[in-house]
Amino acid sequence: MVKGLVYFICAAFWCTAGILSSMAGGGPLNTLVVVNGNSRDSRLLGTYYAEKHGLSASHICTIHVDARASSISREAFENDIRMPIAAHLAQHQLEGQIDYLVLCMGIPTRVENFNGLTAALYYGYKEKAPDAPLCNIAPDSVNQYYASELAYSARAGWNQTNTPIPFLLTAADLATAKQVVDRAVLANQSPPVADALFGLYGSSDAARNVRHRRYEAAARIYSLYGKRDMLDVQQSTSPLPA
Repeated sequence: MVKGLVYFICAAFWCTAGILSSMAGGGPLNTLVVVNGNSRDSRLLGTYYAEKHGLSASHICTIHVDARASSISREAFENDIRMPIAAHLAQHQLEGQIDYLVLCMGIPTRVENFNGLTAALYYGYKEKAPDAPLCNIAPDSVNQYYASELAYSARAGWNQTNTPIPFLLTAADLATAKQVVDRAVLANQSPPVADALFGLYGSSDAARNVRHRRYEAAARIYSLYGKRDMLDVQQSTSPLPA
């Protein structure tokens, strides 16, 4: 089931990549690269990423933090990361336009050794409740973040969390990080290689088989592109969930 689910996601992504990119942004105009001015590798990686994806100089934001630290204080997070990014967006009139932040290696990944950096940027820093029990969730609890990520653009009309969506672009070394960039550029909206085979398989486990209802639609789209021979759909042996 896991294998089939992964292949289905890949198949669906290829079929809809063009639509998603136009609906959700994701192009050079909607991306901001963040580099650490105190890290040579971060600066080089940011420049490399921008060149490969066609970003202008105004879409590269330079911050200054300790490149050797894995975690920073909340004060440093606010003064050295969040506020400089916000100032860069305002200075270059990019507010409301940027949907994605690319944080290029050499940047601390945690805040106060409690919040992840990307989570703190997206949701805002969350204090740890004193003596909070682990995994003790009341049955009537409400998750204010539920489904908030479904709209990938602030222009979609939601404001429950802090946009844009940040992610870390990092690796063991600069050369490897550049390879990650290269692979992403090659894969951007490209179809699978000709000899690939995608298996759309399911199971009778309704809780883990929710995408099975879309298998036929994915198969039809592949047929329209003349790629139906790249799919193996086994509905008779994989009953639809109840």
